[in-house]
Formats: sequence, structure tokens, C-alpha cells
Amino acid sequence: MKRDITDWSPKNRPKIKEYLVETSNSIPNHIKWLNDVINNDERDGFTFRKNYLIIKPTDLYGAYESWLINNYIINSGEFKSPSFRKIIQKMNGVKWNHRIKINGKNLERVVIDVNIITNELEKYNFDGYDSDDSVLDLDDDSDIEEDIP
Repeated sequence: MKRDITDWSPKNRPKIKEYLVETSNSIPNHIKWLNDVINNDERDGFTFRKNYLIIKPTDLYGAYESWLINNYIINSGEFKSPSFRKIIQKMNGVKWNHRIKINGKNLERVVIDVNIITNELEKYNFDGYDSDDSVLDLDDDSDIEEDIP
């Protein structure tokens, strides 16, 4: 049996559920976190002004570490802030120790341009990503036949 595959391209592959889940699972953690910050209101510690998210560097580390722990990616005490800073500083739309003026005070903060980060996030496939996928819900006992001792 021969098939004509002259017009086939990997970019045109069918988007089945397994493909979406696998491509979503391969998204780096800092990108998943930024997606949650921008799109799912995970904004503890952030100030939102004129389409910018503003936060102290130490609070940024804490917010990311908390997200990692809450999503069962790391255990408490395993977070390495220098590697996170190196990764996040390379992103378009993130300015580290940027001088800003808020309420008449000159401050140095991490400034995230929401428009630029939103454009950066569009490069990733979040269709199969669910931040709760990593949690095994043992309270849903609809398919359990016996009690767990």
C-alpha cells in the first residue's frame, strides 16, 4: 500500500490529545509559571501598573519557589535562585533591577512587560497543560472498588 505524502509536513500534524499533553508537558517550568502569572492571576507579591508587573527580586524568587512547591515540582529547600535569575533575565520583556518611580519613590524592581511576555508565551502550546494535572486526586473515589487501608 502506498500513500502520497508529498504535501505532508510536521507542522500540519493532527493535534490529538496525547500530542497536546506531551508538547505541553515539555514546556519549561519558568514559562508555565509566567503563563500562570499572566493568565491565571497567580500574582501574589506583584504590583500591576500600566501593563507592567512589578515585584522585588526577593519576592519574585519566593513567588516562583512557592509555585514550584505547590505544583509538586520541587520540595521545600531545593530551589536554586541563581539559575532561575539567569534564565528569567534572558527573556524578552523582563528587566532585572530596573529603576522605577512609584508614589514619588525611586526603586529597583523586576519589571515584566505583560504585552511582550504574552507574545513570548504564544510560542508555546498550553492546550494540553493543566496546572492541576500533577495532582493525584484521591478524594475522587468514583472508580475505587475497595477502601485503601
